Amino acid sequence: MTSGCEEEALFSVWKYTQNLPVYSDPHLIPFAASYFNWFFYYIYGNVAKLSLAWLHADSRWLPTICRVLSLAFALVGVGVCWLVLDELNPRQFFFSWHKKLAWSLLLIANPLSGFWLLTTRPDIGALVLELTGLLFLLRCLRTSRWEEIAYAALFLYGAWAFKHNFIAIWMGGCFVLLMLRKWQAFTLLITICLGLVFITLAFGGSVYRFSLFFSQIHCQYRFVSSFGFLFSALRKMPFLFLSLLGLVLYGPVKITRLAVANPIFLMLLVATILTFSLGFIFSGKQGAVDYYFLPAALYSGLLLAKLADFLRPTFFHLGLALACLISSAGVGFVLSGHYGAVDWRSFYSPQLELAEKLPSFPGPVFVSDRTGNLPWIQTKPPYFVVAFTYEMDEKAGEWHEHGGWEGLLREGYFVTVVTSPYNPIESSLLQNYALAYQDKQHAYYVRRPIDRHQ
Repeated sequence: MTSGCEEEALFSVWKYTQNLPVYSDPHLIPFAASYFNWFFYYIYGNVAKLSLAWLHADSRWLPTICRVLSLAFALVGVGVCWLVLDELNPRQFFFSWHKKLAWSLLLIANPLSGFWLLTTRPDIGALVLELTGLLFLLRCLRTSRWEEIAYAALFLYGAWAFKHNFIAIWMGGCFVLLMLRKWQAFTLLITICLGLVFITLAFGGSVYRFSLFFSQIHCQYRFVSSFGFLFSALRKMPFLFLSLLGLVLYGPVKITRLAVANPIFLMLLVATILTFSLGFIFSGKQGAVDYYFLPAALYSGLLLAKLADFLRPTFFHLGLALACLISSAGVGFVLSGHYGAVDWRSFYSPQLELAEKLPSFPGPVFVSDRTGNLPWIQTKPPYFVVAFTYEMDEKAGEWHEHGGWEGLLREGYFVTVVTSPYNPIESSLLQNYALAYQDKQHAYYVRRPIDRHQ
């Protein structure tokens, strides 16, 4: 696994490839959930389905295919970032093509991006779609062509349809068009986006709407966590701080005048403020981490590229050098094993051992490590890739079928139960089971014969 409960997204994509419902009630067996929006599963599911058929491969290749697709989105993002820099029409530091390329690579692939560049999640895809929407918005501000607004609306809807918290550029675009009194463009943008969103919600069904908006309702919110994740994001991607510092040093009065006189600068300024604010607010939710600041880091970097034409070269070069040093130190921490490094062999081998050992045990099977329940590791349905929110819902008193997986254990529903030191199961729940096999990573329990005469 890479980042962000990837096993849940992989399981949902797998269900799509098997023509099974992607969205399901997490209170019913097998207590799995799909949190992301429909377009993410549609794109990844269809690419995975076609690739598996073309390669004549089984589901074990699905993670590789999905991660390559995420990386492909990132590469497309570099190209779109280049086009956005062209729209900024930089006159000084970012005028040359090699600096545009370097800056585009840095804004997409950096220590804050990390594993998110290749993990099976919608964040990078949504970010690239949103960035493409911003590109067409900037072109509309320059040309006032309605086609650009239509394209922008479609891509911004696509970003929302990948992950439903990607609304900042859509909101910012509406605000800027109102400020500039571009009534027709504003009406077209808000009509297309809102219309598509309402149609999606209306036809998606109740389970889809619940999965999107209410499935994480019991996640705790800790405002103080946002400060910690902000500091982590600044350490990995210090250009966010450099951009904000540049705004302060340039002066609020000059910034206001520049925003009034330059619509493109205004759009980038609004995008940075909105993504920073929403990232700070959303990162306080339980389960969030510093990647919620990825959009803010991207748009602040674009804002800094535009701001470079108005800042003193000495300040800009010194700030850029310092930010690059800090960012390089972040890469060094990762590579040296002090921050987010992974021992690939020890991380992978337990799943390999599970996949080799489990076929000899009868089903139904429950593995305490959710990853072990993926269909290409544990091949006997149903697959209990239990939702990340399961424990939170239990603490909130939510009902689960048969008392949840713990109730199923007490009833003897599972024939085989596998535990690991990282995800142990209370011994009281294993009273109906006897240890059958144990290795360094897992303990395999088999249900004792049930006396029907008791």
